[in-house]
Amino acid sequence: MICESWPWREELLHVAERLAARCTQQRWTERSAFLLERDIMVSAYAIRKLCEALKLSTAFNTQDVPLTEYSLRGSAPDQQNWHNLDRFYDFENAHEVTVKPMELCNQIIHSRVFMRCTVADGHGLDGIFVSSDRASRKCLYFVKVDTLVGLFRQAGEEDVISLSMVRDKKGDWEVTEALAAPRV
Repeated sequence: MICESWPWREELLHVAERLAARCTQQRWTERSAFLLERDIMVSAYAIRKLCEALKLSTAFNTQDVPLTEYSLRGSAPDQQNWHNLDRFYDFENAHEVTVKPMELCNQIIHSRVFMRCTVADGHGLDGIFVSSDRASRKCLYFVKVDTLVGLFRQAGEEDVISLSMVRDKKGDWEVTEALAAPRV
């Protein structure tokens, strides 16, 4: 459980800035690829933990996050061949879809496929291809870097100031609304 959320939110804001800077990155090394994956992975985990700890608003949790989806063409990738994306997914027929932030975080945290995508000249970061172990049997997602930056900034800037809760039929608390104010 997260008690103090400000260190987590502050780190999300730092990651958002680092990701935004990668849009113009000219040189990619194994180290920079690792740092990118680490930043995105840890940020997805942080957002999931903040959601579970009721530290993000209902508006944040229920928003639609835009992704591009590519359907599986045949058999699913495994641990040895997941990087051969064009072998498994239909890049000719993309579909625009939306998911909730928790679903995107789970795709990243449980990723079978996680691969950066650079812009056409091979330099700046355009986004990531990601798919969880379960979802990889159906589809692959592409997430634009701007989408990740926006989500990380939004989570980093929120500060929940009010919770409305009721007990459900089992006697557990259920959040009906969490309101946030921007951090000052």
